Amino acid sequence: MKVGFTGTRIGLTDYQHTQVFYTLHRWAQDFRLEEAGTFLHGDCIGADAQSAEIARELGYTIEAFPSNQRLYRAFTNADILHTPVEPLRRNRLIVQQCEVLIACPSAAAEIVRSGTWMTVRYARNRGRKLIMIPPRV
Repeated sequence: MKVGFTGTRIGLTDYQHTQVFYTLHRWAQDFRLEEAGTFLHGDCIGADAQSAEIARELGYTIEAFPSNQRLYRAFTNADILHTPVEPLRRNRLIVQQCEVLIACPSAAAEIVRSGTWMTVRYARNRGRKLIMIPPRV
């Protein structure tokens, strides 16, 4: 299973961190019965880097789709590293290649000029399974 991720540069809240761990842990247990999962992320500082670390600890193969904007790049340890492209294209590539997308936005309400929310809208339009984890309950 290929799990995509989108989140904010400001990072995961404690609630989001716990929920990402729980979700990926549950799926990792299921994968051990079949095959290892792959975690796709944008290699951005903040939530991408934090969630990739969780996925790595749980045994996922890490696939990074970095942005060509080096200022926000996390340079995480990835098993598969794609060529950097502009951020919105990178987000579309993640959605196109994943089966399910985990989204951790900075706000529960949709924001028009947000890369995370653009990725969520694109995933919905592509019919991807979407796991929304709001900043807090």
